[in-house]
Order: sequence, then structure tokens, then C-alpha cells
Amino acid sequence: MNNLRKSTVMLFIGVFVISMLMVPFMPIASVDSPVSQALPQAEQEFIQKWADRVENDMVGEKMDPMLVSYMETGVIDESMYRNLDGSIKLLLYVAPGFDSYALNNIADINWQIDLVVSRVASVSVNSIVALRQLEAMDGIAYVQADRFIDRTINSAPGEETDMFNIIDNVGASDAIALGYDGSGAIVGVDDTGVDFSHPDLVGTEYNNGTYAMSYDPSSVGLTMMYVANGSYVANTTAWLEAGNLLTYNGTDGNMYVDVTGWDPVCNNGGGYRTLISGFIGIYENAWTIANASEYVNSMLWKDWQIPDPIGGKNYTFGWAFQQRQDGYAKVFAPSMIFNGNVIIDWNGTYAWTNMWMDAFWWESADLTDAADRAYYAGLMDWSFNDDIAANYIHGGINNVLAADLDDDGVNDVGLGSLSWAYDDLGYLDGDYGVFYAVTPDWLGWNCLFNSETPNHGMWTTAAIAGQGIGDYEVYDNTTIVTTTTVTVVDGKTVTTITEVEQTSVYKLPGVANGSKIIFTKGLSTGSGIMADFWAAGFHLNESAGPYGNLTYWEYTAEGATHHADMVSNSWGWGPGGSYLQLYYYALMYDMASVPNVLGTGYPGTLFVFSAGNNGNDYGTTGTPGGSYSVVSVCASTTSHYYEGLYGNTQTDGQQVYFSATGPAFSGIVKPDVMAPGYRGASPQPFQNIWLDCGATYYWWQGTSLSCPVAAGVAAIIIDAYNQTYDAFPSPQYVKNVLLSTASDMGIDPFAQGHGLVNALAAVNAVTTDATGEYFFQSDSYKYFGDQVVEAWAANINDTDWFGIYTDQETPVGMESSSIFFGSVDRLQTVHVELTAWDFGTTPGTHVIADFGTAPAAFIMVEETSVSFDLMAGTYYDMNFIPKIARPTTFDLEAAMDAASSGFDDDFTDATYATIQVAFDADDIGTVVRLFDWSDDILTGKLNYWNFVTGEGDIVDHVSRATDPCNLLTMRIGSPSLNGLADLFDDGVAALQLDAAPKTNVTVTVTLWEYVSDGQIAITDGSGVLDVALTVSGTAEYGIHQGQILFEDGSWSHMVPYSYMVDFNMASTYAIDQTLVDGVGTHTPYD
Repeated sequence: MNNLRKSTVMLFIGVFVISMLMVPFMPIASVDSPVSQALPQAEQEFIQKWADRVENDMVGEKMDPMLVSYMETGVIDESMYRNLDGSIKLLLYVAPGFDSYALNNIADINWQIDLVVSRVASVSVNSIVALRQLEAMDGIAYVQADRFIDRTINSAPGEETDMFNIIDNVGASDAIALGYDGSGAIVGVDDTGVDFSHPDLVGTEYNNGTYAMSYDPSSVGLTMMYVANGSYVANTTAWLEAGNLLTYNGTDGNMYVDVTGWDPVCNNGGGYRTLISGFIGIYENAWTIANASEYVNSMLWKDWQIPDPIGGKNYTFGWAFQQRQDGYAKVFAPSMIFNGNVIIDWNGTYAWTNMWMDAFWWESADLTDAADRAYYAGLMDWSFNDDIAANYIHGGINNVLAADLDDDGVNDVGLGSLSWAYDDLGYLDGDYGVFYAVTPDWLGWNCLFNSETPNHGMWTTAAIAGQGIGDYEVYDNTTIVTTTTVTVVDGKTVTTITEVEQTSVYKLPGVANGSKIIFTKGLSTGSGIMADFWAAGFHLNESAGPYGNLTYWEYTAEGATHHADMVSNSWGWGPGGSYLQLYYYALMYDMASVPNVLGTGYPGTLFVFSAGNNGNDYGTTGTPGGSYSVVSVCASTTSHYYEGLYGNTQTDGQQVYFSATGPAFSGIVKPDVMAPGYRGASPQPFQNIWLDCGATYYWWQGTSLSCPVAAGVAAIIIDAYNQTYDAFPSPQYVKNVLLSTASDMGIDPFAQGHGLVNALAAVNAVTTDATGEYFFQSDSYKYFGDQVVEAWAANINDTDWFGIYTDQETPVGMESSSIFFGSVDRLQTVHVELTAWDFGTTPGTHVIADFGTAPAAFIMVEETSVSFDLMAGTYYDMNFIPKIARPTTFDLEAAMDAASSGFDDDFTDATYATIQVAFDADDIGTVVRLFDWSDDILTGKLNYWNFVTGEGDIVDHVSRATDPCNLLTMRIGSPSLNGLADLFDDGVAALQLDAAPKTNVTVTVTLWEYVSDGQIAITDGSGVLDVALTVSGTAEYGIHQGQILFEDGSWSHMVPYSYMVDFNMASTYAIDQTLVDGVGTHTPYD
């Protein structure tokens, strides 16, 4: 078969047809058509859409659109990542044989990664001229701007929330009760930063017995150190002029460092700012803080007591600074490196930080007031010796930077933790490569902390491994408890009424709080790649290698010490942008998933990614979540938090409106699984506790939450396997069990993948054969590989050096529990082998006869639909005093029945429905809510539950939708035999329109049903199931989806499948068809 046609179909996919809905991949813009006008109108329109997609996405362009804009305008986008010298950081995707030395005098190479089929190089350039030289250079396939990763979360302020039932919702509580809490599993987390000094995270970081294994390439945690003499200095003038400090023996016999005239430089978010003239002086003037400089110089700036030198070695001193957000805090810490360890003056840290917060930020202290001045000076001790005596000697695995100042067993102050580091921005003077905690010359040290806002990394880490130690008043539900005491005094009865405030507190444990974390701080595209490969066990080799004396990442024995079993990535790129950018990313993570491909003995790594928050239209899943080998996680609801608004017994398990939907660009089934992502509470960083500068917890939502929840369940699978078989499973085993034991939620595969992750079912599948659990593996990767090799061959190299996928069987570790038949033609037959396994280290395989019911393939098709108009408005809820204005709520079932008699019964009988609400663009901002409503009081109006009177309607929140568009969609599924009636068992389905009064909307309710897919045949093979697709001669062009139902007694699972039906223009019309000038032509072939 001609490769060019296949690759071009892959490149040019712009619209697709699903057996359920036809949805454009993205808005289609009109361009001048190069398509022959002699073709029939339908074919002209179809081909035009392909051409439009190519035009819009700039397929074939070599430069990132962000860089193109810079080259044309000279304006640098704010999201582009730059070095401190102003140079721009780039990622180059180059052919395997590319000569890196050709970049001399054009770009500075920071590092490279060999992906076998290509290389990724991080480089820096300082001019548009250099960019144009890269654009013209052969061997470079794509030039991408290194940019900050946007980790903005979805939020909906004003609604009380709680997701303590997340652990219950995914079966983790039951798994933990059986003794499986993720112990032994190592989970990498690539995110913005974390505070391991927080009580709920102390002890959760992984170490190998010598070093903690987290990694920070951001440069923002580095502290610049100054040398102080440890022996006699003959020429003190020259010594001081060189920027050094002097030490001396005091009259009390102790050693001191002389700080006279010293104004240390602090790391201000990767930039430089001096402590006294900078932070104190600048803010004193800007914020009119009276006497600030005078107070610091006269009462806080004194010589520090230090230990005696060891062997005459010099000391180094510096001031760590941390800008923390949410809550806002500036944290200052005097530090010393002594004998290779970091020593923090904790009294000085506490005093300086509180002085700043009180006098500068809160303005609650007055530095002209004698009492205030004495208070902060009284907190100081100007000594490192007491910290050493208290064993606050930080290094090795004693890396958590925290201190208990009052000896009550609770830490009073914390900075984060020492970590491996790489100075990506060039903050320090030296080129140190990768180092642990302290540079070899002691001139710098690194602290990993949460430097960004939001505190995204803190939340994702806690969702996996939070210990559940702290108490959190997450409900804000202080109540007054009244106690009446009756006593007799001197023969008289005395009644005493006592009122006491009581507040309920809650714990916030992670899904797998026995697991250990390797945290990697990826703030940008490039540092994110470094972060993920670090957690995959790659180490930076700065010796001469295959590319000459250039630094590159490789899997080594040293790297194996920081290899995580999986890496949780709550980030990704949306579906827009250049196709090439998407697939370079996809390929990179596919390669890193495969054992032994990127290095001898490399065990492979399971990468778990958020599907994205791009909305629930089809085709919104981006990358790397769209990569074949990763686990892509979408968001489901856990509506327990609505108990505080509507009452008890809320509804879980529906797709969240913002959660991205598949398929991936290639046509494969994505997302893979669902996990709760609406909504959760996680701890905020430690400064909010010890500085009381903000809430100690934060409510958040998004697939950023779903991802670590699924990773936590994966950690439980590893724990169960290890305990049962005294061994560790392969990454692909973990993936197959995670997917195959997910619970079907009744919605289509491109919205749920395999369904909701289920830790208990996964544990049962791994540990025992008594539960009827199975897990699946297909060899579908060969078809995905066909697509990728052809696309790469067409765009990078005329030689098929991608033979790793096409010249051998599917590589071990690349399989999936889903089925993908690839790109197919009408009337073509394609086979996929599907293995059904049971528990064990050498799991047994199963044939059709082993299942209670023969497996059968189904597709979802539209059964019926109805449309009607509603008018939004308001009404008064009379169940409260005073009465409360509410958005109008409609009896949806009555509205459906009025529009089409009997449709309400069809609705409750169905297992899957979509509800779409359309309105004018001027009314964007509308919120639609779906309830199960029992109209118990004041008939005809929804009356919220009154917790004071104990009266109100029974209202269960089922789903909701809001988006910056004028078509909102809710997918509602229930896989039970009772259908949607199970969701509306209290009353009737009710639709609430939270919009401006008199907003007219059109509601369309569509019911879907399963029908047999006659194109799929399943037969027994040699120890496997042969799944054959024979494409209908009238099959619609585009991407199709379906599910294969497996049943055995009470157990069942739906295995999703997909395929892309090619539009074969060349063989159809036997003439050349130029789609876009310069991209290529199609010619007749077999």
C-alpha cells in the first residue's frame, strides 16, 4: 500500500464521523480551494475541509507559530521561556543523524535526548537572525518555543464543596482496608513545585538511602553563597574586594562571621535582588514603611556565631529568599554551608519572615514602636551553632527544611526540601550540570518549594500521597452547641445555659498514602521534558558521548536510582496548533514508555496524563494525553460536596462538562479512563499554617485532579502485585489492569474510555482468581505505528528509519487494553489479537468459552430525539426567611412529554442521553444544571433544603454545564438495567437555567441505544481472541467507535475500539488531487 496516502490522511484529518454524532474537529475557515471543480459537489466540500484543516494548522511549517509571530513582529510572547541574559530557549526536533556541531555560532546547546528515531535538543538563541538560520537548516524537522506550561485550573467560586468521598468513589477505601495503600510504589509527579515540609507530606518523598530523589531544574530555588575564610587571611583588603566575608574569634572564644557592609544577593524568582538595599530599601520607599532600613541595620544586622572551621576549610554564607503565593508570603532564611551540609538559622528565618509579613505586608507592626522593635529582635539569636546542636544539619536524606522552635513536637517553620537541581536559567556563575542540593564548590544550594501560583504541584502530590495528618475546617461550618445545666444552690434551682462554638474538622489523605513521591519541577515545555525523563530514570551525561562533548540525557545506573514506576502529569497541550508539534510530543512519550528502546535495561515508564479541560466536544483531547502508550484521564463528578447546598444523597459518576473528549488526532480511543475531577480539597503549602497567611486548604477541580487520583489507583495495583508475588509488575501490566478493571459509566468510549477507575476491582484482578476479574491486551499498536511511521517518513526523512515499529512485532510494553484497527478502506478486513488474562505473575489466557456469554460488539446509534424551547427566569424560594431568588427550574420530563408524547418514559428507560442547550451568543455565561427533583413542598417550585428547619425538596445534583460558547452539552449515562431511571429515582429530571431573565434556549434531548456491530467478528485464535473488522462498503468516512461486551456471571467489561475510514481520493477518481500547494499529490495505486 502506498505510504504517502496513509500519512496524508493522518496529516489532513479535519472532520470525522462517529456513529453517534458528527462534530467538526475545530472551526473550519474558508480558504482558496486548490481542489478540482470538476468533482461532484459533495466530494468538493469534503476535500475542501481537509485542505482547510491543513491551512489552519500550518501542517508542513517548520517553525512554531509563536516563533513565526516573533520573527515577523519582533515582539516576544510573554509565555516564552528565556534565560537571564534574555536569550530565547527553544526545542529542536532533529533527525537521528543530525550533526549537532552544525549549530555552532547559531545556538547554544543546553542538552539533548536521543529518542532513537529522532533527537530533542534544548538550545538558546539571541536573535531573529539565528531563528532564520535554524529555519533554513536541513535535518531540523521542527523548531518549538520553550514556553511556560499553563496550569490554570477550572474553578467555580461561591459553591461549597467537598470531595472526601473520592477515595470511596474509586474503591480505594476498600483496597486500603485489605492492606493495599500503594506501599512500595514510586510515583513521579511533574508539576509546579511542592512543599515537603508540610506536615501532611513529611516522609512521603522517595529516597534511595543516600539521597532524596526529587529534581528541580527551575533555578528559582537556588541560593548564591559567599565565601568566608576558615583560616588566616593575609591580605584582608583584597579578600573583601573579591566579594568574600571575614571570620574572627570573639572575646567569648566563639567564631563569628563579620557581616559589616554585606548586602547579600537573593534569588528573586530567578533574578537578582539584594537583601537590605533591595528588599528592605525598595519596599520601604514604595510602601512607606517608616524606619525599616534603620531598624534592620541597627537591630537585626549583627555578626553571626558560627562553628569552628574543620581542617581550615572555608565556609560559605547566603540568604535564601522564597516568594510564595496563595497565601502571599516573602520568606527569608540566613543559610550556611558547613562541611557540605546546609545549615539554616531557624530563629533568624522566623524573625525576619514574620517581621516582613507583619510590618511590610499586613502593616500590623510598627517599626518605630519600641515594643514591636524589641519583639522581632528578641526572636533572633544570630547563631548557627544552636541549629547544629539541635541536629538541623540538612543533607543526604535529611533533606526536609523544617524546624520545631519550641520543642512541642510540631514544626513551627519550614522552607521545603533539598533536591537534585539543574540551573536551567543560568542563575549561578558556574556550570554545575546536575547536582544534589549543594554545588561541589559550596557556592550554591537548592531548595525545592512551591514558587508558582496556583499551588498546583502541592495539590496533585497530596491527592496521591497526602498523609491525612492535619485537621482542616473545610466546611466552614461552625455551629453553636448549647448546654443547659440545672443545679440546686442554697435550696434554689439555678439553670445555666452555656454556648460553645464547635467546628467540624476533616482529614485530607491521598488515594495511595503509602506510596513515595519523586517530585520533578517542570515550569516550561523544556524543563517539563527534563522532569519527566528524570523520573523515568534518565541522568544528565556531560562527558563525551555519541554527539561529541555535549550534554545529553540517558538511562544509566545512576539514573535508575531515581526511576519512578509511573509519572503523573497534570498538564498537556490542547488539540489546536501544529500537527507536527502534537506528534513529536506523542512520539516522545511513546518511546519513553517502551522497555529497552531508549537504553539497555531500561524498564519503561508508565506516564499518566490529564486528558485536558478543553470542553466535552469530540476531538478536544490534546497531547501528550493523546499519545498511544500513556494513560489519559478525563474527569467524572463526585457530587458529595452538594450535600451542603441541596441535602444528602447526591449523585456521582457523570462526565464533567469541561473534561476533554476523544478521539485522539490519530483516531485512537482517548481518554483511557475516568477519575473524579469535580471537585476536591487539598492542603495548601506550609506557610499558610506557620505564617497564618491564607487558608490551609484549597478547593479545586479539573482533569489535573483526575490524573493523580488515577495514578494513586495505579500505585495500589503495584502494591497489590508486589505483596502477592514479591515482584514488581511492568508498566504495561499496570496500565492494562487499570483500564480493564474500570467501571463502565454508560457513556460512549470517546467520553469515558474504559470507565471509572476502580481500585478494589483492580486489586481483585491482581491478587485472586475467585472474583471473575479479567484484564485485556491488544496488539493494536502495530496499526498506530503504521500511521506514525508514514507521517514521519513524509515529514522528516525519506528513509524509513522508523523500522522499530514496522519491522518487528509490537514492542513489549506498547500494548493497550483498547482496540485500534488503524486507517482502513471500505471493504477492507483488519485483524487485531486481543488477549484476555486473569490474575497472576504468569496470567492464564482465556478463550470465548471461558466467558459466561460470548463477547459481542456494539455501537451506539441515535434512537430518537426531541427539541423544545424554554425561557429562563427567576422565582422566589419561599422555604427561607427572607425568601431567596433562584433561577427557574423546569420539569424536564414534563417538557419532553409535551413536545413528544411518551418521550419522558423513553428517557428514563434509556441508558445514555445527551442534553444540549443552545442559546444566542449574547447570552454566553449561562449555567445549566440537571437535578433529580422530588417536589415535596410548595408544589411547582424547587425549594432548596433548609438545614435550619429541616424541610425542603429532595434535590440530587446529577450534572451541570457552563462554557464560553452558546451550545452546552451534558452526557448522562447509567449502565444499569433500569437505565436513567436510577439517576432520577427520587422524583423527576429537572433542568435549571441559570441565565439572565428572559433568555430563550432550545433544548435538544437525544437518546442513544446499543446495536450490534455486524462489521466485527470475534473468534478464538491460538491462545488469544481474533477480533476482525470488515468495513462496510457504505461506511462513512472518518473515525468510528464501538465497544465489545465481555460478561462472566456478575462481572462485565466493555472494551472500546475505534478505526478511521480513509477517503481514497486517488483510487476513486484516478487523477492527481493536490490538496495544498507544496504538501503533495495523490496518484492512483493499488
